[in-house]
Amino acid sequence: MMKRVITVILAVALLVALAVPAVADAFTLYATKSGVKVYAKKDTSSRVYKKLSKGQKVLIEKKSGKWYAILVEDPTGDGQTLGWIQAKYLSTTKPSKDKKKKTTPAPKSTTQSTKEINRVLDTMRDVAPYDAEVVTKTERGTVALRRQPTQAGALILHLMNGAPLRVLAEGDGWFQVSDPTSGNTGYMASKYIVRTGEVADDGEADEVSETASAGSHTIVPIAVSMDVNHLPDGVYPVSFEPGDTARLASGIYMNAVTVYTMDLYAASDIENLDFTDTVVVDGKPLTVESVEEDDGYISINGGLTAPDGMDFIKMDDGNYRANGSNDMPVYTKLGVTTLLVDESAVFTDSADIDGAPVTAEYDSIVDAIQNATFTGFYAENTTVTIQSGRVVRIDRTYMP
Repeated sequence: MMKRVITVILAVALLVALAVPAVADAFTLYATKSGVKVYAKKDTSSRVYKKLSKGQKVLIEKKSGKWYAILVEDPTGDGQTLGWIQAKYLSTTKPSKDKKKKTTPAPKSTTQSTKEINRVLDTMRDVAPYDAEVVTKTERGTVALRRQPTQAGALILHLMNGAPLRVLAEGDGWFQVSDPTSGNTGYMASKYIVRTGEVADDGEADEVSETASAGSHTIVPIAVSMDVNHLPDGVYPVSFEPGDTARLASGIYMNAVTVYTMDLYAASDIENLDFTDTVVVDGKPLTVESVEEDDGYISINGGLTAPDGMDFIKMDDGNYRANGSNDMPVYTKLGVTTLLVDESAVFTDSADIDGAPVTAEYDSIVDAIQNATFTGFYAENTTVTIQSGRVVRIDRTYMP
């Protein structure tokens, strides 16, 4: 119990002291005027994703110089991406209302969204629960599970291609489903759901259905569902900005850390590939036309150097990973979190091929990370080791 109380106190201290977000609902700002633009990049000439109304509250995901980032709906598909706002148009206090206006009507978009949710809920009908799975060709091969049946609905989590589902109710364009892995229940666009044993034939799954034939199989990565705010013991690929690691009175924190999982495939699937099977890698379906095996490597369609080829490498646990560019694994984002660094932690850095390897212990970790000659901390070259909820190692290696 004492350990839990100390952990809560440390988390509160972080939220007060950091000028960037820690965890969900921990850092909010308000638009100081109407029409504040949310850009695709930290550049006012880039694409405008949306505009904020005066006083609109936003949850900050990241800070970079004079810019703040928030999550917005990705215009290219089902999912979310970062949008950037100039810091000068955001405030920690909500602007006062115009005294000339007695009431402030709800934004039109909010009213429309509520009507759409109610419309879909009116069409929802219970069905005899049945097993289904996620099928999509979106980037990274994931689909959002949401709290409301709308693209603007609150995100619960992303589920990977092939993830199992249990369909509970069906409506116009949306199904109510449960995720047996995490236990969450929510809504998912019906075009991304296919009954187990069937082949999807619409929406984002068109490319998969066109390449699969009768008797063939669609092979997808092993589904992973994890709460990044309570990571179990293990080693995780991560990415973060050097400035997001800071020492406070209560300890060293790594803020705004993006946690990934390596896309792994079951050995039985990869070792038994047959012609006309489809393997989904990084959201792209590849039809198997040839298979070659060589000492732990399985190549399809001529291997990684071919236009529609790929190499799979056998891991120590017996599963296979897809071999991406520069012989790097393919990763899927799990989420963003804040990590507390243990006093026994060690940071090792050999990312700068022209410099000497660096080893720093607890008291020197912040300076070593912030003053590193090579500044990129990416999933391809950086991992953290978690034990009992704390970081005990930060390791970065050279990436060609």
